[in-house]
Amino acid sequence: MPNVPQVPGVPNLSSYLPNAVTLIVADAVAFLFGGAQDRWGVFQDGAIAFDYDSFNAISFRKDYVVSDYPVEAPGSGQSSGFMSYDKVEMPFEARVRLISGGSEGDREALLVQVENAAATIQLFDVVTPERLYEDCNIVRFSYERTAIDGAGVIKIDVTFQQIRTSEVSAFSNTKQPGSAGQVGIGNVQGTTANQSAKIESFPLASVQ
Repeated sequence: MPNVPQVPGVPNLSSYLPNAVTLIVADAVAFLFGGAQDRWGVFQDGAIAFDYDSFNAISFRKDYVVSDYPVEAPGSGQSSGFMSYDKVEMPFEARVRLISGGSEGDREALLVQVENAAATIQLFDVVTPERLYEDCNIVRFSYERTAIDGAGVIKIDVTFQQIRTSEVSAFSNTKQPGSAGQVGIGNVQGTTANQSAKIESFPLASVQ
């Protein structure tokens, strides 16, 4: 910024303000995110799920699978092609990058938190200013440390998959047949099976 002298009639420029850089950055963040910069993150029960320093990136993926079956040409007995008959919506995947600096203990704490959470069936919410992705479970994570970013920075990529929940079925205890009392239905006359069989003899054919 040019060095404009501060004289009567000339308004104060940002170059003379003590916190000029801080104000510029704050204005840029407010302009880009509309004051919603605190809405980035991974949450659980309304609170930040992990102790990270920065929510660095997010990538989202959603697939739809079209089911096909072979179609046989009339009279040929051979398959002539495929016909689509259904489309299935698959659970989405959201991959986020969490960054932690600070001390070695801080980086280790974040890594342990993610590793322990990945081994459970806990559900998380991935929050962005545009979309809220609810009921996600960790299915994969990886991390890296590079000399370019600094030895004191760890980046963890966490992949979440949507978990679709349904109504819980209610089951009642079925009665055991053995617990039923005996019921008399009258005397039953038994019969003796006739095991005798009539054997007819046939003359043997003479062999010439």
